[in-house]
Amino acid sequence: MVPLVTLFVRTFVGERHLFASWRNSLDLFWPAEWPVVVVFDDSRADRAFAASEAAGLHVAFERAPAEATQWRSIMATSVYQNRSGYAQVQWSQFRADRVASTEFIAFTDVDAPFHAWAAQPALLEGHRPRVLGRVQHEGVFGFRSSIEALGLDYGVDFMYALPFVVRRVDLAPARDWLALRMGAATFDQAFTRWLEEVKRLEVGSGRTFVNYCPSMQNAMAYWLRAARKEAYAWHVLDAREEHGFSATETSQASVLTAHLFTAKRRLLRSAYQSLVESLVWPSLCVLRLCCDISGSSIRALGPMGVLFANDKVAATCAQLDLASWRGEFQELLWLGAQSPAPEVYAVYEREAISWWLAKNRSDAFVD
Repeated sequence: MVPLVTLFVRTFVGERHLFASWRNSLDLFWPAEWPVVVVFDDSRADRAFAASEAAGLHVAFERAPAEATQWRSIMATSVYQNRSGYAQVQWSQFRADRVASTEFIAFTDVDAPFHAWAAQPALLEGHRPRVLGRVQHEGVFGFRSSIEALGLDYGVDFMYALPFVVRRVDLAPARDWLALRMGAATFDQAFTRWLEEVKRLEVGSGRTFVNYCPSMQNAMAYWLRAARKEAYAWHVLDAREEHGFSATETSQASVLTAHLFTAKRRLLRSAYQSLVESLVWPSLCVLRLCCDISGSSIRALGPMGVLFANDKVAATCAQLDLASWRGEFQELLWLGAQSPAPEVYAVYEREAISWWLAKNRSDAFVD
């Protein structure tokens, strides 16, 4: 069977403290038959890290384009050091069709560990990728400048959830659209002008937190809404009629990852790993509950398999109060990282878990 979805991740050796936890969650929740492409910087350190930690994944190495010398000067006064590296991530995502050949490409980050199964219905509604967004409330700026720099009105934020799934065939015309919007001859030139305009808007905003963040995911979603609306399934929280979304387009969808963008900066590596394991724990318990698995040990789950290697697990599963999970998840994400939406729990239903077992890890359990 031809793989349907490729998971695309752009990272670098500087995120090595996040990689192991993300990889463990990937092994648990991403279908084994769907490819994963991890793109690193083309450096000696990145190559060494990829060789030791990314075995089994498709790995590519990417050199920065000539335009990147301008990115460094544009981003030099950003609140974050080396923000030009973040810019290259966005540039790389626009070009993911160069390294992925499946019909659909799902974008995520290594600071967004999976905590629920990437079952096909969670990513696609029939043959349409699900696009998750939410209306930004007054006082929440998010990626406003990223959209206004393109001459568009900002109202909905599409960085709401990962992974972000698109049709591969839509990436090339999206690059052409960006060039047209920025009046540039090439995509690389357009991307640089976009960064410059984002910076101009951010500096002139009067805000103390100057972000300088471009967002491929937001820009792409705004173009898809205008040019490919019927090819995608839209799920926009808090949308009203004036936002241009129908009642069916405000329905909720499952959020499969926890985007720990705040936690990764505030927690030591060991504490960060503990947080990820805590997020994964309820899913593993449900897997055991719903599938009536009585084994005392689990293999093929990587380092997280030790979570089941004791008698405490059986007692935990037997006493687990499913209704209490929402509060527990909120406690775990107290650092301000994005909390899973309530609808994520639909993924735990027997059908999705059975699908995962049949397709992905049917031999992972030993009685």
